[in-house]
Amino acid sequence: MIKFKIKAAKWTLSIFIFATACLYSQNISKSNLSIYKIHGTIKGDITDKFAYLYYNNVEDSVKIVNNNFEFKGTLSDTVSAQVYIKSAENAPQFYLENNNIDIQISANKVNKDGKSVEIMHIDGIKGSHSSEIQQEYLNFYQLNSGKKDFNKVLYSKLTVFLKKHRSHPFSGAILAELAMVNPILSKKELNTLYSALDITKLEKTVKLTTLFQPKLTIRFGAN
Repeated sequence: MIKFKIKAAKWTLSIFIFATACLYSQNISKSNLSIYKIHGTIKGDITDKFAYLYYNNVEDSVKIVNNNFEFKGTLSDTVSAQVYIKSAENAPQFYLENNNIDIQISANKVNKDGKSVEIMHIDGIKGSHSSEIQQEYLNFYQLNSGKKDFNKVLYSKLTVFLKKHRSHPFSGAILAELAMVNPILSKKELNTLYSALDITKLEKTVKLTTLFQPKLTIRFGAN
């Protein structure tokens, strides 16, 4: 495998991905360090010879053999990562953790601005605790988002969800999205949920803390 630094300016990420990648990585004690193994399968007619894994400003590459690839490495934190091939227009994001992860990806040609481009999509992930947490929240959101009192239902759900996953980076990402992108909870509710996070187990929390300071001028929804 080849590892080298990649310029951060090459990647323009959404607020949600930026929050998960830069603000809320999860600490894992050194005594619990193991390794991650990613077995990936790409469905589609591709000609690329290498697959790439990007996280924490480091890019790792491996050969693609019969549309399959495998990454191995060690992490001290659960981090936001991206997997991609050079011919694709995008790089799907997921949480990378020390685990045996199986990831299924599709690569399809689509029309964009009159041109045919290749788009990658993660069809499924197995063996990832982070993926299970995300799916739990997604299932809840899809089932309840149409309710008139969804803000109350959501707040009730998150008081339990964040307490259970208080040190996972996805919890911080949820609050960042609710504060900056989808303001359906009040400032008071958001700050109460924020207090449930295990801040001592999260790295780089300065920006997250600033987001919830009273002096910050930001629209949080109803007061």
